[in-house]
Amino acid sequence: NTILRAWSRQTIPKELHFSWIPVADQLIGTVLDQYQLIRNRDDESDQNLCSIFLIPDSDVFCSIITMYSKSSAPNGAVRADYWLQEMIRASKLYPNRVTPPRATLFANVLAAWEKSKHTDATTRGEMLWQQLKSTKGLTPTSSAYYLYISLWSKSDLPRSSEMAEKILREMIILKKIYVGMLFPL
Repeated sequence: NTILRAWSRQTIPKELHFSWIPVADQLIGTVLDQYQLIRNRDDESDQNLCSIFLIPDSDVFCSIITMYSKSSAPNGAVRADYWLQEMIRASKLYPNRVTPPRATLFANVLAAWEKSKHTDATTRGEMLWQQLKSTKGLTPTSSAYYLYISLWSKSDLPRSSEMAEKILREMIILKKIYVGMLFPL
């Protein structure tokens, strides 16, 4: 965790991103794999040690998700989405160590899908959007709405412009409701 946290705080030149990010990805994956092996043991002291040191914490998950979201790597969106799903899973298995992701982290992954060249970027972004909206206690941020509208406006799927307009209308209605709650007449 300490190594990953330190790496995530560093300013890495763009030319090193392709070699650096997979190292962080491999390290966190190895930690999770080792944790799963130890977790299955019967020895309680091993499990206690494992729960303290081997489970990546929320900061580490956020760091790797953000790294991939901001990355120009061809698989950046896929990896950011993968680690978001792993964080959701880990937050259910180890709630004392990993908190559920916030809406801003979903927006980071949505940003990765929005800039992605993947043929299924719109579909994957749609799945992520639905997951965000259906997660109890989370509400899409304004930036998430903008990214989602942009994702659809760039799409070549049928009815994509209609979908972008529908989302814009939804956002406007929600903003009016919110402003009305803040400044009642």
